Amino acid sequence: MEEKDDAAKDAFYARLEDTYDRCPNHDVKIILGDFNAKVGRERIFDRTVAQFSLHETTSNNGFRLIDFAAARNMVVSSTRFRHLDIHKATWLSPDQKTRNQIDHVVIDGRHASSVMNVRTFRGVNIDSDHYLVAAKIPIRLCRAKNVRPITQRKLDVTRLRSQRTATAYSTHLSELLHQPTPLPVDAGGLWAHISHSMRAAAETAIGFRRPPTRNQGVSRRSCGKNAAYRRTLQSGATRATCERYREKRKEERRLFRRKKREKEKRECEELEVLQDRNDARKFYQQVNRLTHGFNTGASNCRDENGNLVTDTQCTLRLWRAHFSKLLAGDDGTNPAIGGSNPIPPIDDNVDIPLPSHDEVRVAIMRLKNNKAAGADGLPAELFKAGGEELIRCGHQLFCRIWLEESMPNHWNLSVLCPVLKKGDPTICTNYRGISLIAISYKVLSSVICERLKPYTSTLIGLSVRLQTWQIHHRPDLHIAPNPGKPTKMELTHTISLSITKLHSIVRHENAYMPPCLSSVFLQS
Repeated sequence: MEEKDDAAKDAFYARLEDTYDRCPNHDVKIILGDFNAKVGRERIFDRTVAQFSLHETTSNNGFRLIDFAAARNMVVSSTRFRHLDIHKATWLSPDQKTRNQIDHVVIDGRHASSVMNVRTFRGVNIDSDHYLVAAKIPIRLCRAKNVRPITQRKLDVTRLRSQRTATAYSTHLSELLHQPTPLPVDAGGLWAHISHSMRAAAETAIGFRRPPTRNQGVSRRSCGKNAAYRRTLQSGATRATCERYREKRKEERRLFRRKKREKEKRECEELEVLQDRNDARKFYQQVNRLTHGFNTGASNCRDENGNLVTDTQCTLRLWRAHFSKLLAGDDGTNPAIGGSNPIPPIDDNVDIPLPSHDEVRVAIMRLKNNKAAGADGLPAELFKAGGEELIRCGHQLFCRIWLEESMPNHWNLSVLCPVLKKGDPTICTNYRGISLIAISYKVLSSVICERLKPYTSTLIGLSVRLQTWQIHHRPDLHIAPNPGKPTKMELTHTISLSITKLHSIVRHENAYMPPCLSSVFLQS
């Protein structure tokens, strides 16, 4: 930053001051990095930088750093410890002759005594002209145990494409479900037995997805380069030793470029194979991955005032407030979740037949592949490959839910995935949410949807206009031409309402529910 003009330097320190002022007063504030600032040993700066710097005089950037630290009662800890000069230098010039101390660790004066040591470690090869700077700071941590959240491992459902693997999974699942032990009486216990059996059979038959392995050839070249770098740090290192290290670096870079070209060639060949197979899903997935690259998610967010929030509980509260407002109605209440005046259930003494075995089979086979699983981690492919025994147990489960008019508590859980639409990733309002519900709940919704289609076609009577290309998806509709607008056709038949594809919240207090449909809706 020494070659930059004064306007760029002023803008940098102004932004740094603004970020520092936003931090809470009780936090331990540490600023570290490459300031490109030489701090001298002038006596006037003893309170801020002490007397153990590598340089005698202070540079222009050094004065800026000292002014920033002194104005906020901060201390430059990297110049407060007595070390050898080789343990003070943080940057080495390309000609291997000039060494400067331009990387610093700055901490607020209240916690300056917590810094036990700051020094440079030359032995660590970070493939840079800067050395690694380490600070030893003992911090008294909270006694509360911070438990790392356990994430579910994803099952490798692509192996079910093999008929042998699918048969092994179906056979093992049938054995687990057909155990002689008595089944639970309630719906929650029955679903727990089914889900546990499905996961155990899937783990045995298909296993989990494997993480990508590292290239061993690249690892061996990196080890050779690191060994050559350590030899250059020895006291008797010659010019030939440094040249060998440079050659090792060049070899490693050539290897990286060659591996990159080979990978790009393989990816292009894979795209051609996917195009020939007419596999549009994987083709566009790989195209998006190659064009967009890897985007890291934002673990922190900003509040309404623009301040960065790092506390976990405060971050969760901000996300909760955002999605509560996003999913609420016009008056701030969501009748689908529960309003101030819930509608009592209507009992009209109308007998609704239980779901049949064939209805459950059709609903399971109607599930789409390659969809994300819910909170239980069971994708749709496991249900479709489960076999007749799984359909029989699912039929028993749905009959109990139908009679008890209550669903398992696990079905009330959903995974809310925030999707960034535009703008700054640290602002919650730039996200929209996708709720991932359990696949078993989708099966029950599909059964209810098929039951409601005849009633909706007869009682609701909507008149909707569709484009010409949409009509081919509904062969049961009778089309009458509209002479006024020849580009559109008016449907004289009603369109069935699909429960599983509603994206807006229905106002139940404003909707009309016929008595014959009231007992179809179940109380969750």
